[in-house]
Amino acid sequence: MFTIPLAIASDMLQELLKAVDVCEPKVNFLQVNGESLLAKMPAESTVGLQQSLDTLKVRWDNIQSSVAGRRSQLNEALTMADSFQDSLSRAMTWLNDIEQTMNSLAPVSRILSTLAEQRQEIKVVISD
Repeated sequence: MFTIPLAIASDMLQELLKAVDVCEPKVNFLQVNGESLLAKMPAESTVGLQQSLDTLKVRWDNIQSSVAGRRSQLNEALTMADSFQDSLSRAMTWLNDIEQTMNSLAPVSRILSTLAEQRQEIKVVISD
């Protein structure tokens, strides 16, 4: 499955939203003028224009619905990505801390009392 980075998807969606916003007054103008023409025309000659207006409305509504769905999906993906990034950052910090702690520990002793102390130190590191 092909995926694009969220930042690029976000930019693309913003451009699409701007394009839809620019077209909205044009579509509304066409609908109003079409209805005005329908009112002035004889009933028997309005079928084609009425079908065109209906098609325009359905397609416009579909585009608006699709854009709203994409916006919702992108917002959800951005939220998830932010959450993942935060979790990853905390995990990397924890791993760095553990590595530093492990590197600073003394070599394992063969003396029982020292070994018990070292074991306790490891328990503290693991519990943190």
